[in-house]
Parts: sequence; C-alpha cells; structure tokens
Amino acid sequence: MIQFNVIMKSAALQTRVHVNVLLPEVFDTHRFGELMPLYPFDTKFKTLYLLHGAYDDSTCWIRRTNIEKIADEKGFAVVMPEVGNSFYCDMVHGPNWYTFMTEELPQAMRRNFPLSDRKEDNFMAGLSMGGYGTMMISLNHPERFQAVASMSGALNMARQITDLEQRIPVNDIWGSIENYKGSQYDIIHMLEKAKNEGVDLPRMFQVVGTEDFLYDQNMDFKHTCEKLGIPVHYEELPGGHDWAIWRKYLPIIVDWMFDEK
Repeated sequence: MIQFNVIMKSAALQTRVHVNVLLPEVFDTHRFGELMPLYPFDTKFKTLYLLHGAYDDSTCWIRRTNIEKIADEKGFAVVMPEVGNSFYCDMVHGPNWYTFMTEELPQAMRRNFPLSDRKEDNFMAGLSMGGYGTMMISLNHPERFQAVASMSGALNMARQITDLEQRIPVNDIWGSIENYKGSQYDIIHMLEKAKNEGVDLPRMFQVVGTEDFLYDQNMDFKHTCEKLGIPVHYEELPGGHDWAIWRKYLPIIVDWMFDEK
C-alpha cells in the first residue's frame, strides 16, 4: 500500500485538516526491475472511510490495527479523516465538520486519488464516536454507501448526553439535548424517518462488548431496528470499550462488507 499524509485546506472549517489515505500499489513490487501493473491505469478503487473515536486521531487505525495488510490483500483504498471531538457534526459553537465530511472530503479525495464514486464501491466504519459518525452520516446519505459498520458506537446520544458533558463538548456540538432530539444528528430519529419514507438503507453491521459503557445505547439502536424491520447484522462479545474488540472485528467487518454477495 502507498500511504499519504494529506493536509488539505477546508472552506467549511476555515482551516487545514489532516487526512490519512492508503492506496493500493500501482506496480507489483515483488518483481524487481520490472514494472508490472497490478491494476489497469483507469481503475477507480473501492473505498473504505474509517472514522476514529473521541480523544484520538486519524493515525489510530494504522497505529493500532493491521488495516494496511487488510486493504492490500483485498485491493481497496482507505480514507481516515481527523475531526477532533466533534462527533462529525456541524457544531453549534465550532466548525462545520458534518459539511466537511459529507461534501468537501469525498470530492477532494476523488479529485486527487483514483477513487470510485459509485454507491456499490463506497463503505464506512467507525469506533465509538466514529461509530456514531458512521451511522449518522449514512442515515443522512444512504444513497452513497453500500455497507456501514459501527464498533462500540455511541448510537443513541439522547440517553447519555448529560452524563458525558464532562468528557465531550456537548454544548458546543449540539447546544442541548432538546436540539439533538429529532434532528438529523439523532440516529434513532433518523432510523424512524428512513422507515417512514421507505428509504433504501445500506447494509449495517453492529458490534459491541457486553461490558461497554455504551452497551445500552447499542441496545436502543438494535431494538429500534428490530421494531422497524430494518436489517442489521448484530454481534456482541464479552469485553469493554477497547481496542481488543476493535482489532478483532475490523477484518471480520471488512470480509462482511466486501465478500458478502
């Protein structure tokens, strides 16, 4: 894989932002002295957007998982943006991260890298805050993604917004729980909206540890999907909110995304 550390200027954010990108090698590097293309030169690669959690950054996937090996074996690109503790939202008191994620980022990546813009070639996954971002963005733009996955995601922030005020900038992001409920950032509301409007949603994967402090939020998401008849592939396992689960499930999720017919 070729790794790019992108520093791009964002109009939505009015600053520069870091994005890590992995792209399949153009040539077979095992054939010394020969330039043997691995893909046709007009190839547009399938793309997995990987979203980090709170108090982390865009390098976490490379530092803590084998995503480079996984992507190399299957031949897809990986885009890993960095968003601080924004929950991938246009903040009430702060930058417009949702606009960046949904408008600027995909356009910039496709203008500068050979990435496919077809729904069937685009995927998104994230952990914790990134699991929230994945489900929130894909529910607002279901036409863009073939499959999405949440690992230990914060999938019903209405349940814990007041409990988490000391850990995340709740008031800066949503302003209040009243602003959050029923908005485009309210995942449970967006599930109900999608069902009522007959929206064709991406395939969804959800995994969480049974001792995770976000377990109840995950149950809210799962039970809402069941009530509405929305398919979601759900798995749980013993464990908390940690990388032991996320490292284990990243290759499982990729196999589910790219191999299932």
